Amino acid sequence: MNTAGLRTVHAAPAPVGLYVLTGNAALGVYGEDKRFTVDAELTKAFADHNAVLLKAYLKNPDDGQCRIGIVYGAREGRLWKGATFVLEESVVRNVYPIAGTATGQLTAFQKRHLTQSVYRGMEAVLGGAEAGPASAIYCPVLFDRHTTLDQYLALLGREQRETDRQTPVLEVLNLAAIIPAAARNRPAIMELRAKLRESLIKSELRKTSDLTILDKVEWQDDGTDPGAYGDADKRHSRQTTLPVADIDRLHSDYYYEEVERWLPQPPRPVGTTTLHDFAQFRELDDTRLGTLASNSFIYEAPPGTRLVQRGMTDEWNMYLLSGSVTLQAEDGAVIVVEGNTPKAESPISFLKPRKYTVETLTPVSFLWIHNRLLDAVLSGDLA
Repeated sequence: MNTAGLRTVHAAPAPVGLYVLTGNAALGVYGEDKRFTVDAELTKAFADHNAVLLKAYLKNPDDGQCRIGIVYGAREGRLWKGATFVLEESVVRNVYPIAGTATGQLTAFQKRHLTQSVYRGMEAVLGGAEAGPASAIYCPVLFDRHTTLDQYLALLGREQRETDRQTPVLEVLNLAAIIPAAARNRPAIMELRAKLRESLIKSELRKTSDLTILDKVEWQDDGTDPGAYGDADKRHSRQTTLPVADIDRLHSDYYYEEVERWLPQPPRPVGTTTLHDFAQFRELDDTRLGTLASNSFIYEAPPGTRLVQRGMTDEWNMYLLSGSVTLQAEDGAVIVVEGNTPKAESPISFLKPRKYTVETLTPVSFLWIHNRLLDAVLSGDLA
């Protein structure tokens, strides 16, 4: 199978772990060795669909239906290292919805998220439909049409620069674009989205991607008003190494009353088998999995409890073990997530600042894991 065609982004590492759609409709990923590996199962499942998608896109690339954005090696200064992801305006409206602005000018908040690091942007696109309509479901894959940056000046919103003609661009296509909205939640699409998400959160990817501590600062401290819950955790550390002796302090130094009150005493650690229910932890070796399990406690809350408030800029991650919660967006849209289902394989309302208010619909049990512990375990940087 011919896998030629994807170029390394100029002046930046290849986008390791991101899914790629080749010119002959194959799906696969680039590993840390910069070699392309075909995902035979997905390629077979989407072969006919991918061929139709490519034919439609190549016929009219600028129709606004298929392209999510572009990825390129930014020459201007950025807080993140690696490649830059510029989202199409329509995608920003879906991923960062603001009530009453569906067709008007982008808000200042939305404009700040037009440009992000490639991995953070991919994570945002995948999470953007947590409580949105099926039409907002994205399956982002890289595609190389052998274009250069000067062909996207309208998207960039600036005048042409001298280097634009020499800057190669990778386009990000939505593999679900030509699927009717009513069918975008079918099992095959959900499986693909799960694989895309898993490719982003592998421990190997965290080591080599641009999900650095600087990226986290850029993402969370962007000058927006977080609202009444913005002070939930202002003391996030810039350290990337976490001494084991400091793990116990996370629940006291980064205390959030609305959640910590539901931690039974004495605390009960989660089992390693239970952690395997979450996509983020399936690639961990036994040592790291055991460390995470022994330091992750099971919380229990009754029905009608508000656990997370939209606008929070905390650094915690909620993993639903059992029961049901509701996620309510600013525009009033609500989605129900149940434990032990595909929707619960990823953290609940994980984008920061929080985009959804989370309340319990039934009695629930869940994990509440701080970024410092999570990053240290995933990267192997426990000291």
